[in-house]
Amino acid sequence: MLKHFQSPITRPKHVRGYTLAKSSRAMVQGSTLITDQGREFVIFLPTCKLLGVRRVRTSSYHASSNGVVERLHRSLHSGLSHYVNANHKNWDEVVPYYLMSHRATPHTTTSYSPFYSLHGREMVLPSTENLKARLPKDNTDEDQRLENMKSNLRLAYRLAAKASRKSHLNNKRLYDRKAKPREFEVQDLVYLITLPLSQV
Repeated sequence: MLKHFQSPITRPKHVRGYTLAKSSRAMVQGSTLITDQGREFVIFLPTCKLLGVRRVRTSSYHASSNGVVERLHRSLHSGLSHYVNANHKNWDEVVPYYLMSHRATPHTTTSYSPFYSLHGREMVLPSTENLKARLPKDNTDEDQRLENMKSNLRLAYRLAAKASRKSHLNNKRLYDRKAKPREFEVQDLVYLITLPLSQV
């Protein structure tokens, strides 16, 4: 999911092209691109059409409709704020390091890191121990190694899906405590609250 990142941090020109190139490579046939109501996403429309990607907009003034991305941006902004220089010009150099740490950190719901969920093993981070020459302790057959990785991934996906469902049901229960059921018919009059830009 791509989302506009609003920040006082300036965005160098070479990053704009890089972002579009990286984003278009990440999209696959039949994907869905979720964006907010920002006009800056118009540049993605030709790319979306070319790749067969469906664009979906979130509700106006309702950031929680894209809550996963909003939470990631909050973490990203907080993480980058510790490492950018005083004039906020090197943020694009620091992003890959933040993303590496994010991908290696286990998710609180699934208890697996995004890297593990994708590759079936934990990320090997550089350390002095990794720089030493090591001989393999056992000569495991390649097919057996692949079968072990497949079975580990199947187990991880099953456990992650179970934990995700449990978390979803718990969040739904908490949300539904405050929800008021309403029914609308076609042609009903409703109020639309338009907030001033200072409150957005």
